[in-house]
Amino acid sequence: MEGDRKDPDAEDPEAVALGIAAVFGESFPLEALVELGVAEEAIGALLDAGRWRELGNGRAGFADDADRGEVQRSMPWARARQRHREVAGWLRSKGGSAAELAGHLRAGGELGAAREAYLRAADEAERHDDHAAAAEALGEALADWPADDRVERVALLERLVRHARLGRDLDRAARAAIDLTLAAPVTDDPARLAEAWRELGSIRELQGQPDLALEARRKALEVCREAGDPLALANEALAVAETLVVRMQLSQGLAEAEEAERAARAAEDPALESKAMSLAGLALAMAGQATEARRRIEAALELALREGSIDAASAAYQRMPYVHAYVADYHGHRKSMLDAIDFCDREAFESDRRSCLACMAWAMFRTGDWKGAARVCREATAKVNDGSQRVIAEAINGLLAVFRGEMKTARRLLDSSDVAARRMGIAPMELITRAALALLDELDGDRAAAARRFSELRMFWEQTEDHVDILVGACRAATFCAAEGDRASLKAWAEVVDRCVSANANPESLGSAAFVAGERALLDGDGGRAADHFLHARECFAQSDLVLELAQCDHRAGVALVAAGRAAAGCDLLRRGHAAAKALGARPLVARIEARIRAAGACVGEERRADAPTRDSRHGLTRRQFEVATYLARGCTNKEIAAELGLSTRTIDMHVAHVFDRLNCRTRAEAARKLVQLGLDED
Repeated sequence: MEGDRKDPDAEDPEAVALGIAAVFGESFPLEALVELGVAEEAIGALLDAGRWRELGNGRAGFADDADRGEVQRSMPWARARQRHREVAGWLRSKGGSAAELAGHLRAGGELGAAREAYLRAADEAERHDDHAAAAEALGEALADWPADDRVERVALLERLVRHARLGRDLDRAARAAIDLTLAAPVTDDPARLAEAWRELGSIRELQGQPDLALEARRKALEVCREAGDPLALANEALAVAETLVVRMQLSQGLAEAEEAERAARAAEDPALESKAMSLAGLALAMAGQATEARRRIEAALELALREGSIDAASAAYQRMPYVHAYVADYHGHRKSMLDAIDFCDREAFESDRRSCLACMAWAMFRTGDWKGAARVCREATAKVNDGSQRVIAEAINGLLAVFRGEMKTARRLLDSSDVAARRMGIAPMELITRAALALLDELDGDRAAAARRFSELRMFWEQTEDHVDILVGACRAATFCAAEGDRASLKAWAEVVDRCVSANANPESLGSAAFVAGERALLDGDGGRAADHFLHARECFAQSDLVLELAQCDHRAGVALVAAGRAAAGCDLLRRGHAAAKALGARPLVARIEARIRAAGACVGEERRADAPTRDSRHGLTRRQFEVATYLARGCTNKEIAAELGLSTRTIDMHVAHVFDRLNCRTRAEAARKLVQLGLDED
């Protein structure tokens, strides 16, 4: 009878089986349970009872995860540690994976052995380029690393940052990079500390946190300044300057670019010096200082070509067009960007070429070549990429969709571009997408949302030193505020454009100021004065060939004249705007103008005055192209046309090329014949 008595301390066989299985995890090898002393009868009973289910290949798992969790929670701490040690011993004997072994060693209290296993797991993952697994193993190894072993801990942190970033575990990468900036062996080594801050900045950019990225890069720059290494200082100052200029913090960006230029010269690195010099030129161009901007970019290009630095030359070529863009010379911008594209083609710089195409599309959009802009955007994004060229192309295509009345497409493109522009900190595109989204809300009938977006647009602009990219949104906002009777907001927008004129008086800013003044006069009930302002705005916009703005000016001037009791003259202007908007394909604007004409009791198709030709009557040519074409049809040379119109020969060359394109001609003789047939040679 004594032999039948049970040991009161003996664990129930099924409880033993359940405990070991729960320690293994989601699944477990049945062979392991037998080798660890679990009775086969207990295994069979649990399978028969349905608590476990067979998974194939000799493995099983709990039928209910909650059941496994309950077994784990009810197991005494000491027994759980023992079970983990047993499982670790079995895995070691079978050559199990280092990562799986490490977890059981740690749970079993064998911390030193667990760290060694995690490091082996990281090494194995590295050999297979499994960055996510390597980062996970390194993170676990560092979780309880000895406090007195700082040197190896720093080396492991550097590995962790790299693998976590490559494995796209950016939160883990950022935490590890921050740990690096605080680690004593790093803080005592300026080069390593600067690299740690630089790496953190790169990670913050990938996380879409431009403010934190800039903060980290500035920390790296401070370290480089203290270290006194001119080459490191030049590289870091240039990186900070690029970020600041893109964010349109132009004064600081210019200062950092000039510091980078001086440091690069001291380090005798002409390529870096050229890049910094052309970046300083870009900052000056965006601030409206075209003459000095051109001088610096041309000097940077000359230096780059003399030293054989193709990268630096490409940067200068790409930055030169903005000298034109930020004084509202969009045809000059387009021509200069074509030069940059030619250079990229010669040097096979495909990515730079796509960036040039995307930027050129903006000039094409502004000057009314909407089909060309859409075509160029498609080419710029033909290959899958998430760079700035996609942000720009999506914004331009979104704008085209808004003005064409394609609301669903516009919303998709603009939302995508806006999110990416904010994530990347591209301030010019943020100004453009925010304005477009406000206009889209207005066209969708959500005027409260539009008002909110226009207000947010103005507040965002206040954080920048922009004096050009806000103007498109400012004019649209002014028309909206006038329609809403919101005098306070309209006054605020007037102050915005006045500041733009003070900083950068070019045809677009002057035209915008006149346009906003027209809206204020119209809201005050002075239609005659409003019409004068709108027509003055039109004269300014015509200098830059801003086709959509010309149509908008005709629209608003026509409305003002009708309000002033001059319906015939007002409808004349409305019809001119209608023809221009129709030629563009700006359907919402066409519909608005048609409604105004009908409300005035006139017919949309009524004859216009002879002195107000439409774009249709110009055979699809813009006003300036039409002027050039009349001289071309008479056999004048480009130099003679330039003298007649008071323009540069280079500008006339560009206009002639556009005439060829519009009329589908390939040679000057062919164009002249077609122009004569169209009657453009007549006095």
